[in-house]
Amino acid sequence: MKHIRLLLLFAILISFVTITITMAQSAEATSGYFPLQIGNQWSYTSLFYYVTQTITDTARIHGHLYYRMSGNTSSSSTWFRTSHDSVFVMKHLTDSSESPLYYLNGNVGDTIKLLPGYGCTFGTKTILAGKEDTVSSFFRTYFHCYHFKHITGCIDGGMYDSWLAKDVGLVQYQQEDFNGLFTYNLDSSTILTSIKSTTADANITSYLLFDNYPNPFNPQTTLSYRIKKSSHVTLAIFDLTGKEIVQLVNQQQALGNYHISWNAEGMPSGVYFAILRTSDFSITRKLILEK
Repeated sequence: MKHIRLLLLFAILISFVTITITMAQSAEATSGYFPLQIGNQWSYTSLFYYVTQTITDTARIHGHLYYRMSGNTSSSSTWFRTSHDSVFVMKHLTDSSESPLYYLNGNVGDTIKLLPGYGCTFGTKTILAGKEDTVSSFFRTYFHCYHFKHITGCIDGGMYDSWLAKDVGLVQYQQEDFNGLFTYNLDSSTILTSIKSTTADANITSYLLFDNYPNPFNPQTTLSYRIKKSSHVTLAIFDLTGKEIVQLVNQQQALGNYHISWNAEGMPSGVYFAILRTSDFSITRKLILEK
């Protein structure tokens, strides 16, 4: 009897460890195929259009952390979160009703029914169409992509197909508007990692100052930058005459990724420049304030 109890306890322990590992792997898989971090940016090009999506900020609703993704083609924004092996989408914080969008641990053919209200954007349903697709973009080929088919609820709008790649996110999608069906290919991306991650920090090998978002802006914009080693960092805003308007950063900083906002309330419309400097590096970005 004692041996039987030990065997039962061992079986329960193995099951618990297996479930824990499976959940950890699922969470890692979801976050890898749909990376959410403030400053992440994806740019897509189709035959006639250029679309940029940027994660600008976060919000915690009902205990869940959401990331706001904003585009250059609209003033609206969409909120996303990942949980284990699923991606959820929420249109408005005031409504706070979310819908499942992608499920990455299912079988090919599995279907997710979206909540009403997403028919003209992400569809009424998403179907897992493949897990091993190869997608060729302008500068790179992505392997082992998840392919989802979207059953649209509109005649002239919405996403039809989407492909997710590991450590990148959405690399290609097809969407219809009044001018027809277009394929959008990823042509550039900026995937930041948490500055609290020592593993991520170890992979930082260069200084970078990313394009601010939004741009044009009114009156606030966010600048993201990367420091490859401990340095004294200055980040300042200048006008067209070269006059310094404001100094946003002037301090010693460790290697990592940083984000800071500039509120240009009271400043006239026009072109400004953000200049990031360290002891051995300098870079400039153009900012456009439109009121």
